[in-house]
Amino acid sequence: MNDDRLIIRILSVLTVVLGICLTAVSGEPASWWNAGWRFRTTITSDIPSRDDANTPTEVVVDFPMLLKRADVPGEFDPGSLRLIERSGNAPAREVPFAYRGEFNPVKGREESYLSWFAHPQTERVNSYDIYFDTKDRRISARNDDADLLPPLNLLSNPGFEDEIDGMPVGWQIAPKVLARLDRFDHATGRRSLKIVIDGDTAENTPREVTLSQMIDVRKFAGKEMVFQCDLLAERARYGAPVSIELEQFRADGSRILEYAVQPRWLTIELAQGQLVQFCERGRFSPEAARVNAKIRLRCYVKDADTRQILTGPESFFTVWLDRLVIRPCRRLSYPAQSHAGFVEGALDTAPVNRGFEFTGIRRLAFNGASEGTLTSGKFNPNSHSVHWGLEAGTLEFWCRPALRASTRPLPRMPPTIMRRLSRRSNMLCRRRTISMPTIVRRLRTVTARGSLTLR
Repeated sequence: MNDDRLIIRILSVLTVVLGICLTAVSGEPASWWNAGWRFRTTITSDIPSRDDANTPTEVVVDFPMLLKRADVPGEFDPGSLRLIERSGNAPAREVPFAYRGEFNPVKGREESYLSWFAHPQTERVNSYDIYFDTKDRRISARNDDADLLPPLNLLSNPGFEDEIDGMPVGWQIAPKVLARLDRFDHATGRRSLKIVIDGDTAENTPREVTLSQMIDVRKFAGKEMVFQCDLLAERARYGAPVSIELEQFRADGSRILEYAVQPRWLTIELAQGQLVQFCERGRFSPEAARVNAKIRLRCYVKDADTRQILTGPESFFTVWLDRLVIRPCRRLSYPAQSHAGFVEGALDTAPVNRGFEFTGIRRLAFNGASEGTLTSGKFNPNSHSVHWGLEAGTLEFWCRPALRASTRPLPRMPPTIMRRLSRRSNMLCRRRTISMPTIVRRLRTVTARGSLTLR
């Protein structure tokens, strides 16, 4: 077959593909919910739902940025927000929601997010339209009952605002003589918790401080969650080790070996003068009824040579705790993820471990020890284990290839054919008065920043 015939065949295939793409792009969008709103954007859940249980859900959307990118004059009006659920052929349904704000320690700035209870359908992906407008439209804000909204925080007295005899209500602290209520520069409220060891501290006082609170998580068993906390070692010449554990318990009081968040992500040594802001996501166990949030600080220093505990000014500590949050939430991506990573899946015979389905062309996995083995020494080995490696305490990853059309690499075309196709594509674009670089820029803008639909 000569080059001309090959070019004709390739162009024929490309014509069919382009026709399908144009048909998909030109398909009818979802009907407009209310003519009183001019703008909307769409969010979609990352993966199909495992069940139909109500799920606390969140999404961060920069609405002012969307208006700015679309060259829309006027200031964004938070009161104009409306959340509309689209589910198959069922009529659109307005969903109660809250528009909340919090500090994002990863980005280092405040951000706002929508929070609501999603009502998913098993093995289906949910889509939502968010309608909004500018303040000059004077749209009345929606006021939803707090009982219809996800909780802002499962911890009681998280900011240490309420106190009795100088101790924060709802918290167990030992030893109490080292804790006091005060305020520092990075406090988010009126008060923070301060741990102090100085020259007035008695020599026989234990130097390991424990702060804990037990919370009820029955309504959110099996759901995703987030833990947040601010820590600052104002005085700790040789550092202050901190360990945070979110222990889980069943309704009968028995301990669940798995933590809500891996303890290794919540263990750190605070450097003097450096603010640390935790924001770690995890999941409550499906069996969890209660969670014990426990923070431990080791406030003593040992001499490296004599192994004796130091005394004097070198052994003094001042550590601050603030902004403690445990919130059930599934955070949706906006713009939507490309699904090039992995999709979490449950293994019925593995209560301790989880399975993953890897998608895309190339992925990398690491072997590791099960959490039950690392923390408690149990399941070593046991019928509860998934796969045991060559040594006890290790796991193996078993990979099963799955051939899909989307993952098969395209055959490499000869350079001469590629040049001719490129000239042909540019010619088609010139006829439509739009260049290839412009198309690429627009596609990148939509992919990177989300999309805005104007009525």
